[in-house]
Amino acid sequence: MTIKHMFLFVFLVSFCFPLFAENMNYSISPTMFELNLAEGNAGVLVISNKSSMPCRLQIEPSYFTPGQLLLGEHLKPETAGLEDISPQILVSPKVVRLAPFSKREVRYWIKPSAKTAGEYRASLVFRPQTGEVESNSTEVKGVETKMSWNLIIRVPVYATSGERGLSELAVKPEFISQGQTEEVRLWITNPTPWRYPVKFEFLGSDNSLLAARETVVLRESRCELTVSLNKKSRGGVLVRWSSYLPNVPGKPGEIRIPGSK
Repeated sequence: MTIKHMFLFVFLVSFCFPLFAENMNYSISPTMFELNLAEGNAGVLVISNKSSMPCRLQIEPSYFTPGQLLLGEHLKPETAGLEDISPQILVSPKVVRLAPFSKREVRYWIKPSAKTAGEYRASLVFRPQTGEVESNSTEVKGVETKMSWNLIIRVPVYATSGERGLSELAVKPEFISQGQTEEVRLWITNPTPWRYPVKFEFLGSDNSLLAARETVVLRESRCELTVSLNKKSRGGVLVRWSSYLPNVPGKPGEIRIPGSK
């Protein structure tokens, strides 16, 4: 499996996760961290082995660019080095051994530092160390995570410096009509130093919901989103967006796209 295919698997599995979570063998909770970079933070996460087999996990802080996450690209290449806080994160123990049907606590710390106002990020990567490990990976958010032992899990870590600001998107739409197929393509730019966990809704002229999509637009980055509509939209399409996370504010917006002729 190539690196490109591996990250495509990350993207697809994160959206398909609810379909097969009941069949997984271990869980990690919580599955996302929101920290304060100026104060530093310490906390505990819990790993549970729900299988009848023992296992060994290596835990390491890592950083992934938007491109590696299939979330577009930074507006400036140097942003990757600016926002990476993986060197400031410590975990103990770094290797966890779990007996069947057991639980283990892992402690984490983030070293305090003075940075300009904005959001910084990294990931905690959980890598199985027993048996044959496939080059598969997934990210999950907001719920207890259950994964089989042959998967690598990436848990996002976000840390803010200064008072959280309001993220804002610039959205440029394009309407694509080919026969019976209609699509809306969005070019999305987030110029702010805060991520925008955004939900897009695509509404018809009668205010009916044609489609809805969620994605994350990382700080100072741009990405594309293409959505197929479930019916013709001769009256045009209204695209609305807002944050889907209450604790991560984003300025809502909307734009109207003329319909097909």
